[in-house]
Amino acid sequence: MRRQMDSTLPTERLLSALSSMFGVLALILASIELYGVLSDRIEQHRHSIGIRMALGTSALSVVFSVVRQSGRVIVAGLVVGIPVAFGASRAAESMLWGLKPSDPTSYLMEQPCCVW
Repeated sequence: MRRQMDSTLPTERLLSALSSMFGVLALILASIELYGVLSDRIEQHRHSIGIRMALGTSALSVVFSVVRQSGRVIVAGLVVGIPVAFGASRAAESMLWGLKPSDPTSYLMEQPCCVW
């Protein structure tokens, strides 16, 4: 039975592997973009950060301010991104085999790939 399944599923395994690779690539690109956006925001506020430091604000206070501003951007992205991901999984429901579109483990854990 295993041999029969292995001989009939190469296309599906290839598509699964390609989808996984594109997902990892999208994650890497999103991480780079997030870093770029956050560094650009900090660069725009560099002058005001310097003034606050010169007026006696502690470095810890400046760090918390930057983290708070960055956290707002990240939370806004999650607020928009999670519903879009759930919507996309609903649209792709017919292509999911043995997986519910709202399965939280599929969002949190990478499934092992059979091709490797």
